Amino acid sequence: MVINTPDARSFYIAWDSGTNPEDSGPPVAGGTFEKMQMMTLGAATQGYDPERRRLGRIFNTPGDYEIIVGEWLDGDEAPWQGYCRVRYSTKK
Repeated sequence: MVINTPDARSFYIAWDSGTNPEDSGPPVAGGTFEKMQMMTLGAATQGYDPERRRLGRIFNTPGDYEIIVGEWLDGDEAPWQGYCRVRYSTKK
């Protein structure tokens, strides 16, 4: 699963352990993610930022976030099985 932010960054949430050279373990293991029926992402959720090569907080910028579910999502032509858009706001 990858989340694309309003400021054009991408964060990965689930992948198979050992497939990422900087991998200290994914926030959600790929095998666990495949079996989940629902996932809640809180405002403090962290994901792997490949540009910075570390985990970082995803929801920092108000705006529309794209959530894409599939395998091998690191290319422009990657096939995906699910997609949604979420609006994050700091307003209460």
